Amino acid sequence: VAYSLMAAPLTLVFTDEGSREPGTLGLMYLETMALQGSAIYLLKNVFSRSRPFVYNDDPDIPADLKSSRTARRSFPSGHSSNAFAAMVFTASVFQCLYPDSSARGWVWGGCLTAAATTGYLRFAAGRHFPSDILAGAAIGALAGYLVPRWHEVDPYDPGADPTAKTSPGMTFAIRMGF
Repeated sequence: VAYSLMAAPLTLVFTDEGSREPGTLGLMYLETMALQGSAIYLLKNVFSRSRPFVYNDDPDIPADLKSSRTARRSFPSGHSSNAFAAMVFTASVFQCLYPDSSARGWVWGGCLTAAATTGYLRFAAGRHFPSDILAGAAIGALAGYLVPRWHEVDPYDPGADPTAKTSPGMTFAIRMGF
């Protein structure tokens, strides 16, 4: 489910407003997924939390699954983060492209419901604890909301183009040192 939701932002380029800037929308989405994906990767390696099925005594769960590398990468939920990043990005950009649309509430409601369903299904499958899902959802939602905001034109900048929906180029940097 999460991977199908990751394709949802592509629908924005087929709208009247979104078709004017497909490159910018694509770059923004790439930034969103890179930001949340990097955070998830880092946290999974820092915490190395075991998945719920590791503690399950059910003989139908293969021993090799319980001892696999992914069995120790539960926190935070990457599927939930991917889903929330994609859905919050979609709803945020829709809201920016169509600020007067009466469908905004429906878009937000549908997007958040779809993302939450992904989290629930990961819990029901025994792949994550609720805290894994909530942390992944928060990281993904934050990335999906912040990246479009970073690209907005500053209304207080006298040199800004008031008709532009987004500013050109990237507006943030990530620096890591070891």
